[in-house]
Amino acid sequence: MISIAGPARARRLDGAVGRGVPHWRWVAEAFLLVGIYTVYSLVRNDVGSARVPYGVAADHARDIFAFERIFFIDIEAGAQRVALAVEPLARFAGIYYRALHQWAVIAMLAYLLARRSHLYSRLRTTLVVATVLALVGFIVYPLAPPRLLPEMGFVDTVRLPADEWKPQPAVAQRHFDRMATNQFAAMPSLHVAFATWVVLAAWCACGRRARAAAALHLGVTCAVVVVTANHWVLDAVAGAALVGAGWMVATLVHALCAMLRRSGGGLEPVLSARVAR
Repeated sequence: MISIAGPARARRLDGAVGRGVPHWRWVAEAFLLVGIYTVYSLVRNDVGSARVPYGVAADHARDIFAFERIFFIDIEAGAQRVALAVEPLARFAGIYYRALHQWAVIAMLAYLLARRSHLYSRLRTTLVVATVLALVGFIVYPLAPPRLLPEMGFVDTVRLPADEWKPQPAVAQRHFDRMATNQFAAMPSLHVAFATWVVLAAWCACGRRARAAAALHLGVTCAVVVVTANHWVLDAVAGAALVGAGWMVATLVHALCAMLRRSGGGLEPVLSARVAR
């Protein structure tokens, strides 16, 4: 069970845990995470728009939009119109979407390994599981983001320069299969999943100010993915849910590892103890 440390408690823990992490551990973790993300990227970009017709992903998008309308959360078009009416806001949203989400994760991982190494493994496993689950979502349910449905009033702010923000009706004629990245990797939103993970990590390992900053980052990320028309609201909900699922899986994995260590490293004693009960 991980306790939630307050600011004073967190400062006291600085000298007790997380110090003295050997250099090889940093190198090993870097290779592990870079390797996992590289494999994830290769698989993600080999599915979705590389193999699925635009019409299939667009039909899924219309289904998502219809479902959102039932619960009155179909706010994407209105939110983007507000952002595009204020050019600095639209520019900020585009920069935030493209540049900041991964750096927040990298910074938190580095902090955990350097200062809270006793929490690092479980939180890292949570992040990896959430990323793998997101990849499954991209494969199973290719989904066109709102920006690829101009007939619904959305603008592709990723493709267009800032001075040409206007709908492009010829989306269906684009050669998505020739693009370097999977254009239909919208469900779930990995941006929101990463930001939610940062909140979880901050809640477990940091003080009040860091938690507040992480919560603000999550709020801004949720707004940015919608106003840039890169995700539907349900994509954001699914992204946050991924982290919850990842946390549960990581907790089970680490509990099993702890049982194996207590039993002397073998699985048979653990199973025998279970049967004896």
